Amino acid sequence: MSFLAYIPARKNSIRVKNKNILKLEDRPLIHYTLRAAKKSKYINYIYISTDSQKIKKLAEKEKIKFYNLRKKNLSGSKITMHKLLVSELNILKNKFPKFNYIVLLQPTSPLRTEYDIDKSCKLFLKNNRKANCLVSTTTLNKSCDENKIMYSNGKYLQFKKKGNYKEKRLRNGPALMIMKKDKIKKNLLSGKILDFKMSRKKSIDINIYKDFDDAKKILKSFKWIK
Repeated sequence: MSFLAYIPARKNSIRVKNKNILKLEDRPLIHYTLRAAKKSKYINYIYISTDSQKIKKLAEKEKIKFYNLRKKNLSGSKITMHKLLVSELNILKNKFPKFNYIVLLQPTSPLRTEYDIDKSCKLFLKNNRKANCLVSTTTLNKSCDENKIMYSNGKYLQFKKKGNYKEKRLRNGPALMIMKKDKIKKNLLSGKILDFKMSRKKSIDINIYKDFDDAKKILKSFKWIK
């Protein structure tokens, strides 16, 4: 069973300009995700989906093979992650015919490490006969996005509070999502959804400048992450 890391990183961002290549400490933001994917014991292939020549060069500097730039019609701010993945699925199947699962790694989660990736892959393999996908969550905070709240029974997640699905969990970006290749066209999160729990510190999702400042403070106690 093989895993493909899919890293989406377009060049234009609305709230923070050139977010994916802005420096966090002394490295571009995307570096932390590229590094984690490279060091993972479970990731067999890495595909970077971007329309940015700068990100292409950064990937090559990290000695990660770059395949092609993302099409312009898939690079706008209104393109959903589901539409992007479905649109690029044939490219992935042609370039990596042997992969079974996609591991979605968004560059906005720089504190997610190779250890988190490996733990999530291991958990998914253990439960892949029943689970359709896996998503990372963390505990709720006061200003959390209501649209990212899901309900957990301790192992699986669902969108509505029902039965023994009572604990509220917050999708942390998500920092991690694992999907079966043959299930992507229907929906990114459907069927039985495994809950991969992460700490609040590791769950920082960078969307505004304040998030950069918060991540810098946390990184001081995570020096090994580089």
